[in-house]
Amino acid sequence: MKLYLCKCSASDKRYCLVTRHGSPFSYPLAHGVEVASRMEDKGVEAVTFDLDEARGALELPDLVGTNLNFLILRKLCADAILGQHDVGEHEVVSAVLVNSKERVHASDYVVLNPHGKVECLDTVRSEMDDDDDDPAVALFGKFWLKAALVPPGRDIFRVKGLTVGYVFSERLVEFIRAQGFSNFVFEDVQLS
Repeated sequence: MKLYLCKCSASDKRYCLVTRHGSPFSYPLAHGVEVASRMEDKGVEAVTFDLDEARGALELPDLVGTNLNFLILRKLCADAILGQHDVGEHEVVSAVLVNSKERVHASDYVVLNPHGKVECLDTVRSEMDDDDDDPAVALFGKFWLKAALVPPGRDIFRVKGLTVGYVFSERLVEFIRAQGFSNFVFEDVQLS
């Protein structure tokens, strides 16, 4: 089994980048909490994201780079992934990208929100912060996952104690590369 970390922050400079959000649903989305029913109750059809035109251009990739830990995907890309891969319990929420003039730049995006976080972090081998109440991998710290605790067959999941990125299966990474989806950057994940 081989796993990869997909850090959503990596972005080719020619692609649009999101660094701000104004939605009250952004924080729960970034942490794997279900928001679709709350959005429906409030009459909100999509989460709006502001493009950072100073650090990114306006070309549209399949994965929009962000420092906010969202999987903002072109709808066609998300549909292709969901059609062939196991992402566990999740939701897909419509997203709108807005430029600096507050005009809609793109509305064919969604946020893929896998619910919850998997407890598979090897805290002994990982470089942890000093927070005993809510331990997490230190900023820029290295980490390991316990192979025995990784959910079998899952292609995307978040890890409890890992504050950035999503873990992708080798099968999904090969699919993304074969499809030529743009702006995905992967790092190997160490397993113990």
